[in-house]
Amino acid sequence: MSLSISTDTPFALLENTRDPNKASYLFQRPVGEVVCYSLEEVASKLVQLDQLRGKGLYLCGYLAYEAAYALADRQTFRFKHSNSPLLHFYAFAERQELSAQASSDLVVGLSRNSAATAIRDVQLNMSQADYKQAIEKVRELIREGDSYQINYTLKYRFGYQGSAICLYSTLRRSQSVEFASYLNFPEYSVLSLSPELFIEKRGNSLVSRPMKGTAARGKDAVEDAAIVAAMQSDAKTLSENVMIVDLMRNDLSRVAQPGSVAVEKLFEVQRFETLHQMVSTVKASIDTDVSFEALIRGLFPCGSITGAPKLRTMELIEQLELEPRGVYTGAIGYITPENDFCFSVPIRTCIARSNGEAEMGVGGGILYESDAQDEFDECRLKGRFLTQLNSRFKLIESMRYDQDSCSIPLLERHLERLSQSARVLGFHLSGAQVGQRIQDFIATLTQTSKVRLLLCANGEVELSSEPLADEQCSDTPYVDLATERTNTDEWMFQFKSTQRELYNRLYEQHAAAGAYDVLFLNQQGHLSEASRHNLFIELQGELITPPLGDAVLPGVYRQKLIDEAQLSVVIRSLKPIDLLKAERIILTNAVRGSVDVKLSQQARDGLIKLIDTQAETIDALAH
Repeated sequence: MSLSISTDTPFALLENTRDPNKASYLFQRPVGEVVCYSLEEVASKLVQLDQLRGKGLYLCGYLAYEAAYALADRQTFRFKHSNSPLLHFYAFAERQELSAQASSDLVVGLSRNSAATAIRDVQLNMSQADYKQAIEKVRELIREGDSYQINYTLKYRFGYQGSAICLYSTLRRSQSVEFASYLNFPEYSVLSLSPELFIEKRGNSLVSRPMKGTAARGKDAVEDAAIVAAMQSDAKTLSENVMIVDLMRNDLSRVAQPGSVAVEKLFEVQRFETLHQMVSTVKASIDTDVSFEALIRGLFPCGSITGAPKLRTMELIEQLELEPRGVYTGAIGYITPENDFCFSVPIRTCIARSNGEAEMGVGGGILYESDAQDEFDECRLKGRFLTQLNSRFKLIESMRYDQDSCSIPLLERHLERLSQSARVLGFHLSGAQVGQRIQDFIATLTQTSKVRLLLCANGEVELSSEPLADEQCSDTPYVDLATERTNTDEWMFQFKSTQRELYNRLYEQHAAAGAYDVLFLNQQGHLSEASRHNLFIELQGELITPPLGDAVLPGVYRQKLIDEAQLSVVIRSLKPIDLLKAERIILTNAVRGSVDVKLSQQARDGLIKLIDTQAETIDALAH
């Protein structure tokens, strides 16, 4: 069976990234689709899934949490779902079993041509103060006897760079789980790193493993062991877990053979990269030919993400939460022609839309004893595998220390850019402390130098320096033209960071051949910048530089020149012909200032070839 699949067509990959001995499942080349957006259709669509299964097909997809309102015979609710299906499955003729290595290779291969992953503007959909007010409202409802426990959720929203499969590939490296899922659907993808089993059916056996109880990892094995022991003796944690186990037992008893429901494991603690989670196992026996629709009607949604009693608590959730959960806390999984199935509870789950926008739900079970600050901290802990994604790279500021003035002349501009970048990318930064670190560092320098600052996501700062060589040169240095292009859709070009593989690779290649730097065009055929400099040209009395939207770094010296140049600077896209006609080509950065350069023969030939190709295309279109 071929693994040559494309992200342009629907497919689904369900993985166990926690146990390398367990198979993963790939579903590709769909032969049918089942999707609905209205509550009135949910029941009939579940029946349709059973019918397709009966025809020998596999089904893979998800149920959104809000589909449960239809199954509870509740026909109205206040949320809109115009862009979020309540149920979305595809039908497949076959299911491919993959080894852990083959599955990993597939994900890596599909990610290979994507831009490097990064996230930006990560924000919760409510403030900490509003969250605390909401939790107090939840506690009030519990005190009044409306519920024993309410699972309250909120959402992270963020932008992402790179493909959705690349984002999934990056996240799966930071969170090893039994129920990883990547659903490549039109207009959006579902990226789930769920550790929680909702329900699995094998023959006449049903298994559920509800999770309830969370704690952060310790700094070492000794502290981890102490945390686990504390969880297994903490009254609140045990109360949360046993309440959900009882709810799951009750749900299973409605569909299982009488007397077959049993708790196999209670209060087991599983260890993950960023946290510990308490899980219990409940089993039951069932008639092998019971319909999927009947089972889902009796069990969905999982009680671990509602609270107890389930129906009344779901009514309260609808009133309390700001917006629909969607796939988050619904169910993701597959159904076989033999009427076996396996569905996870999609926690740690992102919806990545094709426009680069994404969201991820987080939440927790609230008891009357709950502390709002502790619950908020737990939500952030659960989201850490996502919010720490940018810790894989560092922000850079390359600055010029001038020995004559014993200062970094453009320091304020550097700190302003660093602050803006840190805010967008979620890096911790204390501007005053960093400024003082820089002052203390340059006080030790004895000659004009390049000072390099690296900011880590956790706020740590690294400083280094190297003396600047004699900048006098009798010959004008030349620049080459890169054969690979930048992409205006990749917003990381707006930030100076260590995530610059393309620039470093091409610079080293061309510098080895004697070039001062290498110029890049973007995918639209416009000049963007050089690997280590911004670009300006003088043409017909104007000083011109490309706009930031052409995949251009907001260089510190670039902005200084725009603010202070004797000639007013025109900001517009530059075409290859502009560069060939330029009376002067200037590269700028904060370390070297302005450097006049000339085009190498390689660059000239490349630009002329581009112009000729464009002319041929225009001529062909005209005829």
